[in-house]
Amino acid sequence: MISSIQLKTQRERIIPYVIALTLYFWCWYVFKNVDSPPEMQLFLLGAFLSVCAAWMLNIPMRVSMHTTAVGAVLAFFLILAFRDATFDALPLSIAILVAGLVCTARLLVSTHTYKEIYVGFFAGVLAQWVATWFV
Repeated sequence: MISSIQLKTQRERIIPYVIALTLYFWCWYVFKNVDSPPEMQLFLLGAFLSVCAAWMLNIPMRVSMHTTAVGAVLAFFLILAFRDATFDALPLSIAILVAGLVCTARLLVSTHTYKEIYVGFFAGVLAQWVATWFV
């Protein structure tokens, strides 16, 4: 079903998405039912919802999963910055730098179009934001 590790077609991405969905849901469910910090639960639920969003967006177009991930991580640190008055700005600064580098790299290697990168990034941000309503 998969011709290369680069997963160039939308059809090749279905099974990896299902595997990632299952594992992220399982991790979130376990951490939700044990005594874990709410930040960990928020991050794992956001990761699960990000993969869900990328999977649904994979139907009409091939979004960048890399930018979906960095969008979710950046949104997670932004949410923490607004929730916690003692939040250190260094992790947020690093997340911004990494997000910029990953998005630029995806453009430079020409694996995705601008639209696929922007849609993936904002899907990750939106998914993490939605996760805040449930944790």
